[in-house]
Amino acid sequence: MESLEKFLEDQRILLENTLEDIRKLQALKEKALSNPEHFIDNLQSELNDPVYRLSDHPEKIELPTIEWGLLAGQDPSGFSKITIPSSGRTRTRLTPSAYETHIKTIIAKTGPIDMESFPAEGMEQNSSEDVPMHDTPKEKETDRAHIVEPYSKHSKHRKPVCSLRLRSQRRLHSPKVEPEVTVDIPPVVPTPIVKEQPPVGDPPPARSATFNLPWTPQEQRLLERYLLEIPSTERHRWVKISKAMGGTRTARQVASRVQKYNEKMKKFGLEVVGV
Repeated sequence: MESLEKFLEDQRILLENTLEDIRKLQALKEKALSNPEHFIDNLQSELNDPVYRLSDHPEKIELPTIEWGLLAGQDPSGFSKITIPSSGRTRTRLTPSAYETHIKTIIAKTGPIDMESFPAEGMEQNSSEDVPMHDTPKEKETDRAHIVEPYSKHSKHRKPVCSLRLRSQRRLHSPKVEPEVTVDIPPVVPTPIVKEQPPVGDPPPARSATFNLPWTPQEQRLLERYLLEIPSTERHRWVKISKAMGGTRTARQVASRVQKYNEKMKKFGLEVVGV
């Protein structure tokens, strides 16, 4: 009891010291938030309190000294019953059961079973045995479809006709026999599959002889000249410039050249008026 009371007293003292340290930390936090610059300038003096230095704290709890010599004469085998080691669990999992060992022994003695040695006819006879039923009458005939030969010997040019003899389903408890109905169905002629031909469009226009060729200085000078002579308000301007240049460049090439020229001028901050 004395040891227990001493332990509780030490815990009370440790709790009081811990609460006092927490109050000091909260006060230090409020001081740092109220005046951060002054706190940082005097940081070393603010943290000079022994509370903030772990090396200055005395040992609060001393660990008891255990006399291991007292356990020298004890039997440690009782600890093995507390839990199964991992090696034991693995050994238990890998050990086959008695039933599995017995089955493997029988298979090893008899060898593999040959399924072909069993008679298949006997199995079919047993499965196909009919069980007589006295409550329902037996059906004498089954529904069938009778197909007549399409061509006869006497009429070679006669169209093939399929004759189907249909029997309506007979009710189980009705002794009446319904008459048969014969329906002539003409043969079905398969429809020929016609492949769709791809639409034939206009052939692609022939490319100009100067396609993908760089513009010569002479062509550039002619283009600049006719851009001034033929204003932008002129109808079919690119076609007229192309004809004026002698047809060496198509109207599309002329329009593309002028468009690229305008884009380059815009990159330099220049705007071409009337082009």
